[in-house]
Amino acid sequence: MNNNIDNKMAEAYKILFNLNHILIDYIKIKMTNEYGLNWGHTIKEKKDINNLHFHEII
Repeated sequence: MNNNIDNKMAEAYKILFNLNHILIDYIKIKMTNEYGLNWGHTIKEKKDINNLHFHEII
């Protein structure tokens, strides 16, 4: 039974991992369209978007 739960959790993690990267890519595209290629340098908080969680980005 534990193996079944582990498999489901592993599958859920993969889905969430992919969703996170899709959302980051979407945000990058929207920010680039709105503020240009150097939008990352023009925002007040200079944090690497690749090292943030979704709730920290929005």
